[in-house]
Amino acid sequence: MKNIIVKKNNINLIEGNFYSSDESWIYLDKDTTVYDEDYNLLCILVKNVISKNLCDLAVQCYLKVGQTVSTNRGYAAGMSSNRHKDKHYEKGIPSNSGIIGYLDSPNHKRPCRLSAYSREYFDKYNEGLEFINAINECYKTYVNNCYQKQYEECLKSGDYIIKYNGNFTAFSTVTINYNFRTALHKDTGDYNKGFGNIVAISEGIEGGEILIPEYKIAIKLETGDYLALNVHEYHCNNPIKIVSKDGFRLSFVCYLREKINNCKIINDRLMNINGTINGKLWNTEKIFKDIFSGQIPDKQFKENWWIMENERYKLIYKNKRYVLYDKECEKRIHNLLPAWEYVQGSPPISNGLRPPASVLS
Repeated sequence: MKNIIVKKNNINLIEGNFYSSDESWIYLDKDTTVYDEDYNLLCILVKNVISKNLCDLAVQCYLKVGQTVSTNRGYAAGMSSNRHKDKHYEKGIPSNSGIIGYLDSPNHKRPCRLSAYSREYFDKYNEGLEFINAINECYKTYVNNCYQKQYEECLKSGDYIIKYNGNFTAFSTVTINYNFRTALHKDTGDYNKGFGNIVAISEGIEGGEILIPEYKIAIKLETGDYLALNVHEYHCNNPIKIVSKDGFRLSFVCYLREKINNCKIINDRLMNINGTINGKLWNTEKIFKDIFSGQIPDKQFKENWWIMENERYKLIYKNKRYVLYDKECEKRIHNLLPAWEYVQGSPPISNGLRPPASVLS
């Protein structure tokens, strides 16, 4: 295994932009470990470590997942920002990307659950887990310190972790991309002490190297190779050129959702998948009414988010998440359902005094 240390380059990085490597970049196509100048691990590439039989199994079981059309890949799909039009948010740029494993509940409105494909094609999903477990074994072997931290976090999340033959992996979720050239982005929502675990299966293509532009690194990831990547650094792909009739590139990114260990609390709170609070049917409009005592304020639209506000409460919806500010008690509550619960038990407003402006910033 070759070890190299790299320094940052003076490159203008813009999220959502596409970048391509040239002859001045470091090109990785052999077993290599890469550190930054502070000796932080950037990536480990191990060539030809997952068998062809397992890669064939992955294509057989999961090709359909990667071909799913997604509009929520944000910067990775080439969006520079999320914008709204006529007070409705535009969808993102379509890309072929899907998920297997478990989804957490970022807005606390829907329960944690298996992804749609994993539920609807459970036998196929389950059959392909031998391939996912092989990636897990690579993670355990080559990045063991990060693996152990992530695995211990998984143990807190029991029902919402991918298991193979009844044993835990270190993953809750796998994102599968099909012929998807990503633009510059950092991964979000995954366990921040872990690593991204990436395997690509390809046939009849050229290009598609994984790029870390700030360090001018291009990584040639071929069928059966394993890549551990610090996905919290900016990364993207070279152009993908299909050179044969049946050419394709199917990539697997295995990770742990950061808040998956909250799922039992969230699902207990939601009580039922059909959406009840204390036995009563609810929806977003009802929650707004309850928070604002029946008088829902008009939405004040900003560039790509909005505010609703009355004398006491300020509700912000930004990046598909809600935050409620209690101006009287100087408290901040993340996500809509916890905000609803807070308001039901919040103390009465006193003296009509407003907090310092800092709480509203």
